[in-house]
Amino acid sequence: MIKNIFFPEKIGSYYLFSQRTVGITMSSTHIYATVALAQGENRIIEKLIDEPIPSSTTVPYEERAILALKALGPKLGTYDTISCVLPSSQIIFKELNLPFTGLKKIKMVVPFEVEPLLPFSLDQATIDSIITREDKQAQQTDVLVAAAKNDLIEQYTHYFDAAGLPLDKLSV
Repeated sequence: MIKNIFFPEKIGSYYLFSQRTVGITMSSTHIYATVALAQGENRIIEKLIDEPIPSSTTVPYEERAILALKALGPKLGTYDTISCVLPSSQIIFKELNLPFTGLKKIKMVVPFEVEPLLPFSLDQATIDSIITREDKQAQQTDVLVAAAKNDLIEQYTHYFDAAGLPLDKLSV
């Protein structure tokens, strides 16, 4: 957006421009959506929507979920971003203690450190990490790593693409 060329969207936690975000979580029977407005220092939950996924023994879950997302779309109103929460039961979390510091080096090393801990191959995984503690004096860093199978990410992005809802973020 042009406004980001001259002004950032936010400074710290203060939003210079209003931002309407949709958060979505999906279960086997429902899609839950929360529409929140961030304006200055305020956060306002504007809508809570519960969209049932039709039950059927003949229609696959994928098709029913896409239909429910399509039905949800018009109920959301205008928004800036959509985030979807992945089920944490399908994500692998590992804590690593690395004998060095520096974000660039950590991002390069994490995939190789976590590879033997995964029940699937590295080329089938999407991996992200966050530094939870950094001790520059002892040259050690604690990192929390999350790994998801690419199939899971592709499955969720497919639901949203097929429903015509542009997915901006996937989270846990």
